[in-house]
Amino acid sequence: MAQTDLLTDLGKILDGLGIKNYTGAFPEKAPDVFSVLTSIDDTYPLEGDGRPLDEQQEVRISLFCNGDYRAVKRKIERSLLSADMCITGRRLVEREKDTGFFHYAIDVANLYFLEE
Repeated sequence: MAQTDLLTDLGKILDGLGIKNYTGAFPEKAPDVFSVLTSIDDTYPLEGDGRPLDEQQEVRISLFCNGDYRAVKRKIERSLLSADMCITGRRLVEREKDTGFFHYAIDVANLYFLEE
């Protein structure tokens, strides 16, 4: 996978699975399955000379499913692991009472080398 940034890479993975994804509010009626991508953290791991060589980026995938979410989340997790992404957390957030959607969070981290 070409190294760009984590939001872009995750968007490509989700697009390949046929899951609509957004990084903010979506402009249309919500589909039965969609995701919202939110940056959690960008850090420079410490290097011996005090200059970072890479950046660790972490993003939360908020998966929303109107129905059983488990098969969709497993498909996402397999694709992330196949792309050498690090899954740092996963949890069921809630079943939203007002919409009926299940909200499941998958936190993902990846390392990107800095260009000089």
